[in-house]
Amino acid sequence: MNNTMTNLSKFAVLAMSIALLVTSCESPKKMSAALDKVKFKADPEVLEVRGDSITVKITGKFPPKTFAKKATVKFQPVLRYGTEEKALPAYFLCGEKITGNKDCKKKIKYSTGGSFTYEQRVEYTPAMKKASLTLDYTVKIVSQYDELNQCVSGTKDSTVKGTITTALTVKGSDDLYVYDNETPMGGVRRVIFYYVINEGFFRDSVMKGPAVKKLQDIAADHAFSFADITLHSYASPDGELGRNKELTHERAESGYKLVKDILKDKGVTSVKDESIMKRPDENGDDWEGLKKLVSSSNMAGKDEIMGVINSNMNFDQKNEALKKLSSWEDLKTNVLPRLRRTEVYISGTFPNRPIEEVRTMSANNFDGLTKKEIIMYANKADKLEDKEKAYKYLMDKYPNDWAGSNDYSTILIREGNYKMADSMLTIAHNKWPNNDTITSNLGAAKRFMHKYDDAKNLYSSAKGVKENNNMGILYIKYGDYDNAVTSFEPSRCDYNTALAYVLKGDEETALSKIDCITDKTADVYYLRAIAAARKGDTDLMTTSLTLAIQKDPSYKDQAKTDLEFKKYWNKVEFLNVVK
Repeated sequence: MNNTMTNLSKFAVLAMSIALLVTSCESPKKMSAALDKVKFKADPEVLEVRGDSITVKITGKFPPKTFAKKATVKFQPVLRYGTEEKALPAYFLCGEKITGNKDCKKKIKYSTGGSFTYEQRVEYTPAMKKASLTLDYTVKIVSQYDELNQCVSGTKDSTVKGTITTALTVKGSDDLYVYDNETPMGGVRRVIFYYVINEGFFRDSVMKGPAVKKLQDIAADHAFSFADITLHSYASPDGELGRNKELTHERAESGYKLVKDILKDKGVTSVKDESIMKRPDENGDDWEGLKKLVSSSNMAGKDEIMGVINSNMNFDQKNEALKKLSSWEDLKTNVLPRLRRTEVYISGTFPNRPIEEVRTMSANNFDGLTKKEIIMYANKADKLEDKEKAYKYLMDKYPNDWAGSNDYSTILIREGNYKMADSMLTIAHNKWPNNDTITSNLGAAKRFMHKYDDAKNLYSSAKGVKENNNMGILYIKYGDYDNAVTSFEPSRCDYNTALAYVLKGDEETALSKIDCITDKTADVYYLRAIAAARKGDTDLMTTSLTLAIQKDPSYKDQAKTDLEFKKYWNKVEFLNVVK
């Protein structure tokens, strides 16, 4: 984008010719002579790109007794640049006795004469480089006798000699937002210990089983920072009510002791803190657990079992009713044993490893890193290809997470692949419509694709991010410089902010914005030279232009044809700088 803007800024002049077709005149010599007296004027004499376009404006005035009453004048402006030309919409003027011509824009009276204004906005293209504006015309006289037809042609020079393209130098420094939250990831791990019916202690099979091994592995992972340990103990609803209460207490105590012993054995000192290692909840008969297991199963007699569970019968009545069902054996063998348990919930975080270690581990692949560590690696990477590699990995491993696709899209935008970024962000926006980060980045992609109205709507809906800079750039592209300077934050000092003030005509503020840019590049000094030239400060203009050329010699040739410096072209001070 920056290279494109630099190239566009070199296209400084514009050509245009106007062909006039005059019919139904009363006197060929008189009308032809009248055209020589018509004063055509381009306003302004030097055209200027505003936003992405130029406005062609021509005024003309017919003196009294020159425009024949039955004459029709057709203006056909044609922009000519090099070997190319672009026909603009035609413009018709009519004499006072012409009727029925819907194309006629204005009537000119024979006795008083009259003036007209032609105005048309044209999208600027790089092909409009060096040219001039001429007014070509042809006068055709039509009388009642064919043999009396006569034509007169001529050319009028215009004062327009080119176009100022400073507005096209706007930088593509739109704010793009990535997911940059590197806060260590939290998580919850669950371990479940099961008991034999009517027992509250652990048998050897449990002590040597997978649940204990899992807890030991968690305790041995020193990268995990323990935040909270909660235990919940239960009994199945098929026992006697009082005994179930005793069993729940026994299971809570045995579970608590086992967890504490294993963590202590692995060096987890936080178990001493009662705010982390809490006493177990004793939940008693787990009817809710039974209901959940049965409802999610496809076992025979499911509806009958659910009917008993949801009934208003008391504890003993429900127990008896369940035992009378044909599905009781299945229930007793496959469901109720899963309710005699102690559940252990361990919450905590996985602190990010130092960036140096992360970079070393990522040399081959990202498999051993957490999602946050991969994001940290990408955001701190200096090379775009390293960022791209990390973001693509995130997209593949976490397809239901927005960070990878969003962050990768910002790389595509920076690389100029706006179409692919737009497609990817559109999919993400449809999936996460309330994500302001995605919405803003999609707006930026639309802006680079010149879909300014779409970009504006997206920026306006992204309330959760700052859009001052993006809206300011967008308004420059609209050619709305008043809103551009209002959109940029007052404290902002960069090229685009200064440019907006230059284009608005506030050179003083533009110069102050340039002064507070700490690292001034060649283009910044060149913009300062333009602001000084517009202000009429020859010393500052020559000093700034000298510094710009020192940093980038190509500005020497650019200044020689840049109409921003037209009034200085023949001055010694300017010539000494660009010689």
